[in-house]
Amino acid sequence: MKKRMYAISIHAPQIDEPSQLRQKLETWDATRLHKSLWVIVTDQSADQMRDHLLTVTSYDEAVAIIELNAVHVSTLNVDQAALDWMGAAAPLPGFFSKG
Repeated sequence: MKKRMYAISIHAPQIDEPSQLRQKLETWDATRLHKSLWVIVTDQSADQMRDHLLTVTSYDEAVAIIELNAVHVSTLNVDQAALDWMGAAAPLPGFFSKG
């Protein structure tokens, strides 16, 4: 199965507190762009990730998983190390360029 890049947006009342949801993203080697936004490269589909996250998501947390397939990404006030990770982890050459 081919690798894809996804953005995972989380709404959680205690976003900075350790949680099972956050631990799951970390075990998947997702990188955190901002408090509630993570990026991951995986061969899982969005539905598969959602199904896995159902087991660690509490009633007051919400998750959106969005496939990223744009060539250019523009950001503001995002950690440079996270942007570098995105560029290095892109599934295809030319998939990601800072713009």
